[in-house]
Amino acid sequence: MKKNKFLSGLSAKLALAIVALTTTMFTSCEKENIGIEVTPVNAKFIITPVVIDATTGTDVTQSAEISFSKGNGTYEGTPELASESININAKYKGMTGSASVTIPALKAGQFGAKEVTIILSENFFAQEESSNSQIETTKHSGFKNNTS
Repeated sequence: MKKNKFLSGLSAKLALAIVALTTTMFTSCEKENIGIEVTPVNAKFIITPVVIDATTGTDVTQSAEISFSKGNGTYEGTPELASESININAKYKGMTGSASVTIPALKAGQFGAKEVTIILSENFFAQEESSNSQIETTKHSGFKNNTS
């Protein structure tokens, strides 16, 4: 007895040819015009301030008083966002600091973010002037003692 092998010989070649032709026919590169309208989300920009106490070197963002010249740090266009400048003020234990951020013009669907670091310290220049005047006073008093 002779065994029949499935997919052997001429019938196998014919079956593979039919599969190849139907695959090519149904997956041909044809341009399709699918009319789906896409509406992009509104433009959005987020400003995140970070406040540092320079005397201790710690992050005091959570306990500092932070104010923006406009809004609350999140700006959203309808649908576009125009360019504008935002001033940020921070206050903590009598120390104040500020920064300015320029929001770029954003089109619908665009997003932007900026982190601003504000370092708060006591009035450094006033301390420097007072220490200089003390040094000069010491020098002058020494010269007066030497000349008399």
